[in-house]
Amino acid sequence: MLLLYTGVFAKCGSNAITPISDNTTIHKNSVIILEFYGSSQLLINELGKKHLIYLKNGDQQIMLVSQEVLKGEMQLTQVVFKPLTQPEEGSRYELVISNLKENERPTRFNPGNDKFEPIYYTFTAAAITTAPVFTMAPQEVKKTMCRYGCGPAKWVYYKIAPENKENYVRTFVKNLTTGKTTAFILAVEDNMIKVGHGMCAGAFTFDPENLYEIAFRLEDHSGNYSQQTAAVILKQPDTFTGTD
Repeated sequence: MLLLYTGVFAKCGSNAITPISDNTTIHKNSVIILEFYGSSQLLINELGKKHLIYLKNGDQQIMLVSQEVLKGEMQLTQVVFKPLTQPEEGSRYELVISNLKENERPTRFNPGNDKFEPIYYTFTAAAITTAPVFTMAPQEVKKTMCRYGCGPAKWVYYKIAPENKENYVRTFVKNLTTGKTTAFILAVEDNMIKVGHGMCAGAFTFDPENLYEIAFRLEDHSGNYSQQTAAVILKQPDTFTGTD
């Protein structure tokens, strides 16, 4: 379930496959980014083999090809896909992964009816392939740490310039103690990105004993990207705020 790893409910679900973007209308040359939560991560190595992934419109099927896998630090993995051939402009396609039980299939949460529904995309003309540019580096605005039934949720919020709201932000968090860097693609919501994890899953975890630095790269929905920002120190949440 999409919301189960964000800290909304008192218990965590065991699996989910969801898109990171709420957009249902995208360009023909857009990438499609799915997040695999919990036990759904086990399916990733079987995609294109036991489990075919494709866009379906009537009898037409367009295979999706994995471009990149980004493993988060807490029960969450992203896979970036591109259609093998460009979909037809103006056509509506369902995203399908074959040989899955009903409760394992990819879904999108519809806040209008409070239900999880199949994922559909309507495709428009190809986007201009000009690399995006940060007009300002992301600015930290607040930190939260909240207690939930399955554990705490820790988030650091960064403001993104309004004109960048249609883009993604690839975020790099480096553990300065271990030297490990984790990269994850974050969607922009209300001109903000959230760095951290919910009570059940997330891209980044924070060990209180370690120090971290963070850098960003702006990416559009077609996979074009900006230069990476200079790394700055990331101070993780260290006190419970009670709000998220």
